[in-house]
Amino acid sequence: MHYLVCKRIIHGDLAARNCMLKSNLDIVITDFGLSHEVTESSNFYGIAQNELLPLRWYPPETLKCRKLNQKPKLILEKLDVWSFGITVHEIFSKGSQVPYYPLMDSNFQDKIINEHGRLKKLPSCPKTVYEILLRTWDVDYNLRGYMYIHVCTYMSC
Repeated sequence: MHYLVCKRIIHGDLAARNCMLKSNLDIVITDFGLSHEVTESSNFYGIAQNELLPLRWYPPETLKCRKLNQKPKLILEKLDVWSFGITVHEIFSKGSQVPYYPLMDSNFQDKIINEHGRLKKLPSCPKTVYEILLRTWDVDYNLRGYMYIHVCTYMSC
């Protein structure tokens, strides 16, 4: 993900299902169907109301726009940061459930919008990693950092 950030590319669908593990245990990100290049003139991307999106991996500002029937704007540079946190959580769950399970679509969207949507710490997730994940899920997208480096350093990537 650090490479994509450096190239100013937003993946748009970062999730465990789009990560492949090489024999040397490097992770390869796949499926760039929702990716976008961030240009100097645009740090956000408007999406159609009826466009199918992986909403369980998307941040509250996007879900709020959809809920209000507004054309959602993806704050491009911070979208993948939120999704990265969800993806790391998925990895520690060993893929046993989708994010926000068992909540149905409308309920999980309300949880993210109204309750800040942070997933609970899993027993398999070290406290240090979970503290980093909480920062990826900051409701204020300006405070979401690029946590890829911190998590990879901790996990010896």
